[in-house]
Amino acid sequence: MSSTVPIYMYLSSYLQHTWNSSSLSSSAASLLHLFRTDAKTPQQTNRVRSTPLPCTPTVSSYTPSTLAVSTLNLMSPVTPRYRIPRAPIVLCHGLYGFDRMGPDSVPALQVHYWNEIEKALKDMGCQVVITSVPKTESISKRAYTLHSVLSSLTSHRQINLVAHSMGGLDCRYLLSHIKQRSYRVNSLSTICTPHRGSSLTNWFRDTVGVAQMVDNQTTLQQQRLFAQWFDTPAYANLTTDYCDQIFNPSTPDDPMVSYYSYTARATVTPWSSLLFLPWQLIHQAEGDNDGIVSVKSGQWGQHVKTVDADHWDFTGKSVIPYRLKDNDFDRAQFYVELAHHLYEQGH
Repeated sequence: MSSTVPIYMYLSSYLQHTWNSSSLSSSAASLLHLFRTDAKTPQQTNRVRSTPLPCTPTVSSYTPSTLAVSTLNLMSPVTPRYRIPRAPIVLCHGLYGFDRMGPDSVPALQVHYWNEIEKALKDMGCQVVITSVPKTESISKRAYTLHSVLSSLTSHRQINLVAHSMGGLDCRYLLSHIKQRSYRVNSLSTICTPHRGSSLTNWFRDTVGVAQMVDNQTTLQQQRLFAQWFDTPAYANLTTDYCDQIFNPSTPDDPMVSYYSYTARATVTPWSSLLFLPWQLIHQAEGDNDGIVSVKSGQWGQHVKTVDADHWDFTGKSVIPYRLKDNDFDRAQFYVELAHHLYEQGH
């Protein structure tokens, strides 16, 4: 019995090694060592850990250390491996988005739009570019600002755009209307983007009077004072009428770019979240939604999947208390899987 346990432990260690090793020769050597070495019981458990690697054409892998295989249990599930995409990932924020918000002198008080996400992607070896555009401007102005940022930071490089919410519309406009680009976009992955607008914006337009501005010009001469104070050009670009009748027909996809979309479905109980009323309004008009955008509106190009989360789960805004109880959604893991999907698709 005493000789059997070390053999099982070394067999488990061997299986773990071969799963993470890129060298067949080293795997064969380990197997040979298993039968040739009369080794003692190992003193501690080996754990798989990730090491940040530069984002180069040589693709590396990432294994979350929290899922490491224990050498003490041969029946442990095999740890998933994630590959990094070949080109850098560019993160594009949505409406009222930002790169970071708060005093530079007190980093602890800052809120990062891509909280946990940037670190997770960099830890797996990706190069990450974070962009910032005007928070509430029109799609076209945000797109031209984004183009200027990319021309400065990613000139003569291939990139993968990853956009949350309205950021996906900015990217689509850029790809369709700004043809002269010094950078090459391989793919656009949109997350909870209102490609067909949002019935929530329709409700605010019809009830409050916002979503009446186009490039800072009020379309209605008699607009309520309250609405006139709070209205912005972005709102008018997010109604279902505008997206279906104006934006989508005039914004064809770039045939040289791959389009992917991710949507979210939340279940919000009464008064458990600030998103309850918006979720209820959209649910009545469009069905499943994340509290801001419906699953139907969020689909564009190849729809990869729908996840159980709300609209703010995908950004650092979720660190701001807006619901009574957090869910089990792991946004860092979501973006790691998204990056792996880009690798699988050849990007």
